[in-house]
Amino acid sequence: MDAKERGTRGAALEALRMALRAPSTLNRDEWGRAGELLRTVPAAALLDAARRHRCISHMARLAGGCAQGVVPEPTVTALRGAARAAAARGAVLASEAVRLSRRLAERGVGCMLLKGPALEAVAWDEGLPRVYDDLDVLVRRRDFASARAALVELGFVPRLSLSAREERAQLDAGWDFSFSSSDGAYSAELCTGIAPHYEFRMPEDMPWTGRRTLRLATGEVQTPGPEVLAIALAVHGAKHMWSRLAWVADFEGVMRRDTPDWALVKEWAARLGALRMVGLACLLAVDLCGAEIPADLAEDARDPAVRRLADTVWTGIERGMPQGGGGRDLAFVLSARERLRDRASTVWRLATTPSHGDWRWVGLPPRLYALYYVLRPVRLAVAACRRLRP
Repeated sequence: MDAKERGTRGAALEALRMALRAPSTLNRDEWGRAGELLRTVPAAALLDAARRHRCISHMARLAGGCAQGVVPEPTVTALRGAARAAAARGAVLASEAVRLSRRLAERGVGCMLLKGPALEAVAWDEGLPRVYDDLDVLVRRRDFASARAALVELGFVPRLSLSAREERAQLDAGWDFSFSSSDGAYSAELCTGIAPHYEFRMPEDMPWTGRRTLRLATGEVQTPGPEVLAIALAVHGAKHMWSRLAWVADFEGVMRRDTPDWALVKEWAARLGALRMVGLACLLAVDLCGAEIPADLAEDARDPAVRRLADTVWTGIERGMPQGGGGRDLAFVLSARERLRDRASTVWRLATTPSHGDWRWVGLPPRLYALYYVLRPVRLAVAACRRLRP
């Protein structure tokens, strides 16, 4: 990438960061700068930044807020068209979420939407559709078999073909189960916990504490209470190094619109070893959206270690680092855990817990499954050596 391309990408990102602030907080000079950016940065670059960070509707709102004639009409048209397309897709997925929730209820299975249309309803301002590609559905482990059967009845197809032993191992490890819709247009992720494979082990009943019912366009769904949602978003963002600005906007929306009991958030996060993750989420929301840090979490958000993590996030975003950085992501997650025992158990668990990659690497009969615990470290070492090759 040459200097001109880097400059264009940087200007598009600057515009997007301004778009994620409430319009009422921008002063006259900032609106002038926003208009200059939207006038000079190619529409394609603006759309690329907005799509990469899942903030198309915010960019369209910024363009609409500029004085008439400041932003080129083709740019305005492109942004509004992309926002309408995102809203239309979101409406389809919201309808599918209701349909899925109903089928699970018919089978006596309780479920909650972790993000997607439920998060849009509680955390995003009206008229700003949230972009999402799948539905994350949380069920209790004891209900997993019934939930899987319900998805298959609705035409969903498992993305992985697993033996009974492999499925049990995947449940034990806490990995999500991914299903494709019948037309392949989107996926549903069936979860039995929140990031347990990173040794973030919420007690099974905790996510269901304070759950609430939301009314969407075509029916009702359930979602976690605001305290669980705030912790879950903080953990999810840290897991992916907060590489999408929409995730910061999600958390800021929960802070501002969903009003969690922050004393309870702090209590639960401390119990789970996630105080640094929650403090980081608060600090990023301050940096990006001008949010106010809750008094109960002020000390945690101002921890120098949290500031260093936030600086790492902004550096990665400015450089356009993708998700899925392997060791880079793991190092970040470990730094975001405040307790040494959580870091050690995370490394041990990831190093020794077999996954689908191990099962594909070497196919062993069920009676030899225990050998995967030996083979996994070997496979990981081989993969690391290959990445180090010039």
